[in-house]
Amino acid sequence: MKSIIVDANVILRYLLKDNENFFMESKNLFDKALKNDVEIIIKQVILAKVVYVLEKVYQIEKNEISETLTELLSLKGIKADDKQTLIKSLQIYKEKNMDFADAILCALSDKYLIKTFDKKLNNCIQSKIY
Repeated sequence: MKSIIVDANVILRYLLKDNENFFMESKNLFDKALKNDVEIIIKQVILAKVVYVLEKVYQIEKNEISETLTELLSLKGIKADDKQTLIKSLQIYKEKNMDFADAILCALSDKYLIKTFDKKLNNCIQSKIY
């Protein structure tokens, strides 16, 4: 099976459907992944870029971003770096009202010691309630 790393713009066109040609091309790719014809790989940095663009450029609410991207990551044929940590990060991002990069660090604190001077991130790490 062929593995394909997708850029943020492929994911964005798929989700936003704001360019018919690019949407159809990305939809075809995701459909192939659902049929196990290809494996789509979403890197952590790319997901962070998608979150940033959806929030800052398209002004989509964190709740909708979190739910949509969690659903996307859960699709058959989608592979991601430490998928469970990314899904947990999306939950933290939504529930703790943190930026996504800090939410990733908070989620990673289950596995790694995180050193930060950021109060909100430290509170998240210490609370372990997410």
